[in-house]
Amino acid sequence: MATDAVLSDTVAKPDHIPESLVFDFDMYRDPALVANPHERIMDIHRNAPPIFWTPRNNGHWVLFGHQANFEAARDVETFSNEIYPREQMDAIFGELEKELGRIPMAVPINLDPPDHTKYRQPLQRVFSPKVIEGLRESIRELARKLISQFADKGECELMNALSEPLPVQVFLKMLGLPLERLAEYRKLTREHLDAIGSSNPMDSLTSMQDVAAAMRPTILARKDNPQDDIISMLWEVEIDGQPITLEDQENYGVLLFIAGLDTVMQGIGHGVRHLAMDQALQAKLRVAPELIKDATEELLRRYTFTIPPRR
Repeated sequence: MATDAVLSDTVAKPDHIPESLVFDFDMYRDPALVANPHERIMDIHRNAPPIFWTPRNNGHWVLFGHQANFEAARDVETFSNEIYPREQMDAIFGELEKELGRIPMAVPINLDPPDHTKYRQPLQRVFSPKVIEGLRESIRELARKLISQFADKGECELMNALSEPLPVQVFLKMLGLPLERLAEYRKLTREHLDAIGSSNPMDSLTSMQDVAAAMRPTILARKDNPQDDIISMLWEVEIDGQPITLEDQENYGVLLFIAGLDTVMQGIGHGVRHLAMDQALQAKLRVAPELIKDATEELLRRYTFTIPPRR
């Protein structure tokens, strides 16, 4: 998102919130956060309360400390994954779908236990360590191929040359989506991520419909003609003792589509940027390549790029 993006409107502070706990922060459009996320986070750490209320994006609380986030993420009775209470969500979607048609939901991330567990278990099967280990050599071969295209030049524009094509091609192959539609799928992903920060909540819902529509022909084709891919594997699972439905497949598809076509790409970009700015770490890893695995884990931890909202 551009650094000159317009901040969201502010809302009035509720009377029960003391002024000492108010800090003006727009999590989607804050210019300093977009320009240099970690520098801005450290600035907030120094100047804001560890738990504060911001008047942006309709007003909400931000839990800034590790302990607060740790506890909130595990207290599903108090802090729900569901955007609205289930009955309210069903009523809202029921009315919207009369006009828009079916709206897929990204599951299981927007569910609380026990539903979260019920929908997560099928994904644990298709993303098991054994399945992923079987992809190791093909991923390495693709990485070598992409790197060989710019290695002799001594430089590249990393995101276009490696960070995007590597995970996106791997993901499309895993899911069973056609590689020739890669540019179209990436465009849909960018539109969806932009819609999340839109002032119009309908933008996000219609973008999920667009993603589901783009995947639907492949999903339907795999039901009758299974291949060696995740969509085919999901057609074989049961949810709560019942065969998986097209609606279930589209719900999973929206989640996997956005995750596969954006998050890994961003992780590679942030990690390599860190290495580019830390010459000493580069030298250390060249001398002791056995440390690369640990360095990778730490870079993923430091540059996490998902925000866990709770209601």
